[in-house]
Amino acid sequence: MNLFREQLEPYKKKIGIEKAESTYCGLVADYKSLLLSMKSKKNAEDIVIEELEKSFIEDYYNWMLGTCALANSTVFGRVNTLKWLMYIAQEKRLDYGSSVRIISSVCPNTRGVLSFPKRNCKG
Repeated sequence: MNLFREQLEPYKKKIGIEKAESTYCGLVADYKSLLLSMKSKKNAEDIVIEELEKSFIEDYYNWMLGTCALANSTVFGRVNTLKWLMYIAQEKRLDYGSSVRIISSVCPNTRGVLSFPKRNCKG
């Protein structure tokens, strides 16, 4: 979650300059969703990169669809955000290379380029 928070800060500073507020709001919503899932299912507030295994991602995916009753497109976007974080982790050499492949196997239609739906947020 530290890596996620590290990525949120630059977005917030660049809103209106080179980043859209809707992108930032989407990332905040994704962060809060992941945090809530970890609190409710794992009684934890953080996870290390190495623990992003297929079963964790499947549980998160199913929790969003079932418990939260989120739309497929929202769930897809949030899984895609995890994939984006894994790419960043690899770039920073925090790497756990199989995680990106794991995420792709959970949600096989994920793309390398992420798009975030427009949302209103209080950021």
